[in-house]
Amino acid sequence: MMQSINNSLNQPSSIPATMLQVVDDKIRVHKEIGSGLQSRVFLVSQYKPTSGTAANSDVSSTESAYTEENLFAMKTFEKDEFKALGLREYQLLKNIEAHDNIIKVYNHSHNGLMSAKNYPNSVVNFSQQTASTYSTKNDQPKLDKGFDYMTMEFCQNGDLFNLVKKHGKLSESLSKNLFHQLLNGLEYLHSKVEVAHLDLKLENILVSSSYSLKLCDFGFYEETNRKINKNRGTHGYRAPETYIQSNEGYDGVKADFFSLGVILFIMIFGVPPFNQATREDGLYRLFYRGSQSYKYFLRLHLGTKQQFQEGKIDHELIELLFALMDENPAMRPQSIAEIRQFSYLTKDLISQDEFGSEMEQIYSKIEQENSQQNGVAVEIQ
Repeated sequence: MMQSINNSLNQPSSIPATMLQVVDDKIRVHKEIGSGLQSRVFLVSQYKPTSGTAANSDVSSTESAYTEENLFAMKTFEKDEFKALGLREYQLLKNIEAHDNIIKVYNHSHNGLMSAKNYPNSVVNFSQQTASTYSTKNDQPKLDKGFDYMTMEFCQNGDLFNLVKKHGKLSESLSKNLFHQLLNGLEYLHSKVEVAHLDLKLENILVSSSYSLKLCDFGFYEETNRKINKNRGTHGYRAPETYIQSNEGYDGVKADFFSLGVILFIMIFGVPPFNQATREDGLYRLFYRGSQSYKYFLRLHLGTKQQFQEGKIDHELIELLFALMDENPAMRPQSIAEIRQFSYLTKDLISQDEFGSEMEQIYSKIEQENSQQNGVAVEIQ
């Protein structure tokens, strides 16, 4: 996701539109809000002709999600190899029951066409949080013809990566609440849908307007009833066994648990534990120098050494992190239910009201800092 350059603090951003980018005469494209190797993500809404009547489309079943007032996201796939992954992801998400911690999808289309439209005297209003979280630079998004796209719910608070990047490490009470939300979504995925995500990372966890976490980007998922031999995941989050070529394969659920450990570490300490989980990584090698290996690691890691030397790292947190990121998958927890039983996750929990208040303060602070850094307001078209 991209950094915001909008600085209006007291009211929504609005600007008269003159030329619009429209996909298939039904989806108005406002801004590109994210990109990666496989896909790009755009902030969009339903396109309405100047007559005020809605364009014909196949989105009538979810009409409430396709209005100028209610933005949604469009994920596009331009290369054939990634189009297949996009369709696979859509088919998975469309066929599972709605869950508070899993992103909701609406439709999928092939061979999309982007075109420019005249649209005078039209104003689109964005909430301040949307404007602050996502880029507002005045460029026209472009896509080559023939792309595939998937529409899904829009999470105005961006992803966990940007939250930690802009705010720094999170409080332990806040991290626990967020982590429990991740456990809820992942438990549903593992137990009910019977698939492993296999690309869990901060960038693939979105934050809604109500501060609910939403797992997204399911292109790498695999079924949990068989071993996996495919190269899956992102360096820094991947479990060590995923780097090893073996006919036996690896357990996708245990690989997801390893990624959970990395995510929890980053939320609490504000930095990754290592670059990648291989023996070539100096920090990762410190993990397993015997039963007291955590002492070597925490004493030398730049993100933990001061707290560890001062005795300020909860031993129960250490127990949880090293269980999740154990080099041996068989030694990691056997289930989400077992993870929840770790004493660190059962104590000093905050109420939902306290959680919401703390999150609101964080995002308000981020908005203010964006304003001070950029000086002038740039409105979204």
